[in-house]
Amino acid sequence: MVPEFSDIKEIFGNRRWPEVPSKPAWTDLQEGRLPEDSDAVETIAQSIKNGRPILVIGPANRGKTFLMRSFGFRMTQEGWSVRYLDAKDLRSRQAIEAVELAPKSSNERTCFIVEDCHKEVEEAGELLAWASSANLENCGLVFTTRGGSIEELGEPYRSLVDDGNASLLAHRPTETFANQIIRKFCEAIQPAHPDSIFLTPTDMTSLRKIASGPI
Repeated sequence: MVPEFSDIKEIFGNRRWPEVPSKPAWTDLQEGRLPEDSDAVETIAQSIKNGRPILVIGPANRGKTFLMRSFGFRMTQEGWSVRYLDAKDLRSRQAIEAVELAPKSSNERTCFIVEDCHKEVEEAGELLAWASSANLENCGLVFTTRGGSIEELGEPYRSLVDDGNASLLAHRPTETFANQIIRKFCEAIQPAHPDSIFLTPTDMTSLRKIASGPI
């Protein structure tokens, strides 16, 4: 019997199973108040649509979580159900079973985003290995972890990527994307501080104005 996704939810019982993340606010993405790192989002989306799990690596505090929110929003717009998990959830066999049942679900395409895999290297690695050999036609898995290169992560990550069984995105936001975020931030706070924030063709001007002292 092919399980419905409601059955998969029941596996979790009262465990955390967020419909959407809280930060950044989903409405910020819906209403276009936040820019999208479109190249990175497209790279992840293509890997998922091609049935390959993808590992996203990057230094701490460089935008991986924000990228996952943008990617998740894009996928929901295309009719996918997106579920966010922390790697610590993988300590529970129930959580892993829920993920492994998803490809057999008949009623929706589902993408799991497993964040902070550096916290649970072994469990996340095992799930990535499973995803690399499974039929993921209607199920996608994205894993995020801290790291500067695939060499730092060790096995099984390195072999899975080297053998072509998993995709890799080393995420480093571009200057253009950073400037877009700065401009959006300035646009958001300018009405409340019209004498302090000045939007100019050069976004860095506004940033320097903010950094020069209290608003």
